[in-house]
Amino acid sequence: MDPLDRSIFDALDANCRISYEELARKHDITPNAVRKRVLKLLDSGVIIEFMVLLSEAQIDANYLVAILKMDGSQDDAHLTNQLTANRMIFVVLPLSNGDFIIHAMYQGAEGLSSLGRFLRGLDGVESVDMHTTIINRGKKVEFSKTQLKVLNCLFDDPRMSISDVARQTSMSARRVRRTIDELEESGAVRWSLLWNPNAGGYITCLVRSKYDEKEIGYEGINQWCRTTFPEEYFYSHRFAAEPSTISVFQVERITELERIYRAFKNLPGLNKVTTYIYFTATVTQPLSNLLLYEQLIEAGLRNPD
Repeated sequence: MDPLDRSIFDALDANCRISYEELARKHDITPNAVRKRVLKLLDSGVIIEFMVLLSEAQIDANYLVAILKMDGSQDDAHLTNQLTANRMIFVVLPLSNGDFIIHAMYQGAEGLSSLGRFLRGLDGVESVDMHTTIINRGKKVEFSKTQLKVLNCLFDDPRMSISDVARQTSMSARRVRRTIDELEESGAVRWSLLWNPNAGGYITCLVRSKYDEKEIGYEGINQWCRTTFPEEYFYSHRFAAEPSTISVFQVERITELERIYRAFKNLPGLNKVTTYIYFTATVTQPLSNLLLYEQLIEAGLRNPD
């Protein structure tokens, strides 16, 4: 992605309902030029799909990153299928050293315990390093029937126009617009996307850093990454139980990863820096999307597939 693609991507990730016209005004280009770039991101597989996601607070869940240390005996394709069959796991990253990183959502202590047992029981797994991350969990609300009707439309097409939602729900456009505003302001819903960082011919790398909280904190590392690597840096996962982060970068050449690694090594306050390169990611629907689907079924708004 060039800097303009990246800026458009970030805006869609924050709110995939943003219009081409608004993106065009923000970037001083035509709506048609924005549309072409968005379609290119979709065609290349960088953006897998746009999604309606319930907040973690809405589903009483937490976000987790786990590193699976493997003994090398596993069949990678079979292991990936096993991992994605678990509804808590929605991202599987096979690392270049043979290990795996997964992203998951779990509900409560029992969910965390169940996920740990599942991961440790897989063939080839030597050890599992599990880390709940600190995120903005949003809020929890009780959806009204009107809100569920609108969510039912947007579940299939989060970028659906207000006029199309109004037509499908037999509601006025004004009421639909007000309902969408209510959902956005509730903090219980996000209009976002699923993406594959390795699509489009780029190398996605992760940098895990353990830091001394007396010298530098998460916000300091995050701001330093954004300032030092504005085009390569995406975001960082902040671990809850220890002062560590995993930061996501996208580069064109391996030499750029070396530059990032050495910059981290020279950053005051970091105690340990580890880099990971992963192959093609496998991304599936997160638990927050699956539970919304089930809620829509329970409300009688759709039939199971």
